[in-house]
Amino acid sequence: MVRKFNGRTISAQASAIPYTECRAKTCLDGTPGTFVYDHCRYVGYVAEVLLTLLPKSICNLLPKETPFFVSLHDIGKVSPGFEGKYFKDLLKEKGPLWAVEFDNGGVVKDHASIGAKALMKMLCLDSDNPLVRAVVAHHGFASTPPYQYTNDGAWQDERIALVRALEKEFDVSNGWSPPDDVPVDLLTGITCVADWIASDEDFFPPSEAPLTSKDGHLRAASAVARCGFNHTDFRHGLSFRDIFGFEPYPAQQAFIDTVTEPGVYVLEAPMGMGKTESALYAAYRLIEKGVHSGLYFALPTRLTSDRIHTRVEEFLKEVSSTPTAVKLAHGQAWLKEFESGAEGSDKAAGNRPPPWFNPSKRGLLFPFAVGTIDQALLSVLNVKHSFVRSFALAGKVVVLDEVHSYDAYTGTLLDELVKRLRELGCTVIILSATLTAARRKALLGENAPDATGYPLLTGLRATGEAVVSVLEPPPSREVHLRWIDAAAESPLAVAVEKARAGCNVLCIANTVATAQEWYRRIKANEMYEGDEFPIGLLHAKFTAHDRDRIENEWMAKLGKPSKDGNAPRPHGSILISTQIVEQSVDIDADWMLSELAPVDMLLQRLGRLWRHDRQYRPIAEPELAVVCAKMPAEDLSDLPSDTKELEEFFGRGVWVYAPYVLLRTLETLRGRRSIRVPDDIRALLEAVYAEAISDTKLHQALFNDMREKAERLRRLAIMGQSDALPTKSDDEESAGTRYNSRPSVSLLIARSVDAVTGRIVLLDGEEVVISRFERNFKVTKALYRNLVQVVPNDVLRTVDDKTREILSQHFFSSDMPRICIWDASSGALCLHVTGESSSYVYHPDYGAYRNQDADQGDSLEPTAPEVPFFKEKITLITPLDSDVLAEPEGEFFFDNGKDW
Repeated sequence: MVRKFNGRTISAQASAIPYTECRAKTCLDGTPGTFVYDHCRYVGYVAEVLLTLLPKSICNLLPKETPFFVSLHDIGKVSPGFEGKYFKDLLKEKGPLWAVEFDNGGVVKDHASIGAKALMKMLCLDSDNPLVRAVVAHHGFASTPPYQYTNDGAWQDERIALVRALEKEFDVSNGWSPPDDVPVDLLTGITCVADWIASDEDFFPPSEAPLTSKDGHLRAASAVARCGFNHTDFRHGLSFRDIFGFEPYPAQQAFIDTVTEPGVYVLEAPMGMGKTESALYAAYRLIEKGVHSGLYFALPTRLTSDRIHTRVEEFLKEVSSTPTAVKLAHGQAWLKEFESGAEGSDKAAGNRPPPWFNPSKRGLLFPFAVGTIDQALLSVLNVKHSFVRSFALAGKVVVLDEVHSYDAYTGTLLDELVKRLRELGCTVIILSATLTAARRKALLGENAPDATGYPLLTGLRATGEAVVSVLEPPPSREVHLRWIDAAAESPLAVAVEKARAGCNVLCIANTVATAQEWYRRIKANEMYEGDEFPIGLLHAKFTAHDRDRIENEWMAKLGKPSKDGNAPRPHGSILISTQIVEQSVDIDADWMLSELAPVDMLLQRLGRLWRHDRQYRPIAEPELAVVCAKMPAEDLSDLPSDTKELEEFFGRGVWVYAPYVLLRTLETLRGRRSIRVPDDIRALLEAVYAEAISDTKLHQALFNDMREKAERLRRLAIMGQSDALPTKSDDEESAGTRYNSRPSVSLLIARSVDAVTGRIVLLDGEEVVISRFERNFKVTKALYRNLVQVVPNDVLRTVDDKTREILSQHFFSSDMPRICIWDASSGALCLHVTGESSSYVYHPDYGAYRNQDADQGDSLEPTAPEVPFFKEKITLITPLDSDVLAEPEGEFFFDNGKDW
């Protein structure tokens, strides 16, 4: 019998290498190392150990034969394609005809595809079977069916013999059935992780002799422990007060009493009501009982993640009986971990996540982690190793905080994530201060209970039981509303007047450019006399060095009251900021000025006004002053009918938020003189975001435009989950978890660069020497602290080869910054290699801004685009984890953070 390959013939009985002689790994010197059979055994042993660390609920989702199934992952290495690729001499000796065929390109070389096809043939399975999918995808992504191998004769016989040997090793010889109803991500995830550990040469050196079964199991247990996987011993019976130092509020107690078993729970409560402590205590109770094995706390941005990370660390110190680390999981987490874990750290080494978890695709595998929502969303996108993240989250308590801040694109992915987490045995706790009923229903699914009231706890237990509980609200407070027509009255003059009267004023702009303009006008205008009171500017277009300096200064000024009295609160100050202070920032203002924004954003901003109890305030009641570029009449009789004229009233806010939502917010609030918090929150949200709309031409045009955009975003999000799309070839951090209409690039700001010696003096004055041949994390950290993100112009769109050569050891190719030299006298930034002007200026007090904008007189803002504001010039999916996404420069339209 003969078979044809590439037009030639070769005997189907041509000798194959016996499976007992096929190699899976090479030694450091390139010689053949670990045998395929032994490597398969080791991976199965590691899987057995990993299963002991998972909660019972997750083990119940996996078949008892899971270690055996995992061991089958590399049976495709028993093939001429794999052996010829890495062990050509062995193939020439044992299968010379196949060596010739290998040289002639007549064999399949993808061992994952070969293994999948072998199992399909052996067990009469289709390509959708979980075992087949686990085998074909265990290296991170699946090749496209149909899977294939080169020969179903002698090589397939050897693969069958290998399977029989593994059956005996894992004691399933008496019969087993291929899984058909196992969560694919769980089986693929544990296969991949077990393979990573068993392939680590520090744990299983390829040059050593095969281990016995007993020694192999011991080695596997040791390897898993050395990686950092272990059980965390929790102290039992701790009360809320034991952990946090105070008794729970009635609403917190009601939440704790309700969230006692797995399910999905949505807590809607006002800012400052203790949602974080409630979620953490519920997680403690569930983990203490053994229901769950860990925690992931997800937030919208890196900044909020960094702040909550510290709080979760303190929480774990109280509840665990041994030092327990908390992994920080976002695109720049390694910078924070380097600061706390490397040179000169004052933290105990045992309280840091082990280095095995440093790669971003492994971060969520650590039992306790805090990071961005993006890291979890990657589990539902069609990207490499998405199943590892699913496996990492399985069986944990997953807290999704500040959910109201996501748009239709990310919201669609979030709905799918919640659904997936429920299937993976998680308890999902969703926290929000400003969630609409429609959005809540989308998160909970078709069985979501109907509920009204605020604060509100709703949910679905894993048993299907609905949960509805209207919680006791905190004491109500009334915030006075003041309306300022910027065309008739200077809002900055009012802010200065309040600061002079002793108020600590927080001014929130909708764009970075507007915030910079406000700051410049106050500093340059005669209304402010030098240093009569502190004034600051905070936004995302500072370098990390300057931003940390500004944040630390103003958190000390406006944060919680100092217990020791060493940080007295200023008698009058002005902090001008952007949306970055809306969420999870503990700033307490006496008086607030804000541009008109969607009602939920305004309510979030109110969370920074009179946030703490203080014995003294310089004004009698909290007041929010809302600024419009032009204030319409109270009865709104003078609003235009043409959408293009709305910018006259809303200013540059129409480039940031959906104009329809701004219009509905204005219509809902314009006649009010105050807002009662939390009493009015629910009514205001539903009034602005209700489906019912007016039939006026203006409403219809804006509503239809917004709905079309939201639907397009949903389609993009669904496409991102589809297997029909090409799978990414690597696990890069540029996966599409967010939507934006404008890209950004990074500028590395330096005072001088010596390309010959690699010596760079950075903007903050630190001097580093860059090697082009080896990495130095201390240098990388210094470089990152002198980066700033900006919108690219033509000069900045490409990276020159010289820059890539200089920075290759410190940045991924997709994140390569442009090196700019800073002129100390003018602040101008010029490209290092070409000397061309970047058109940007950097000032330590202002951040980055366009040079031509400063030349326009009073404004630091870009001019409006020539296209209508409701049209988009660019559509793309943005990188994840970016704080800048919440801070448009004001040039292009951004979709509002609501799902319609």
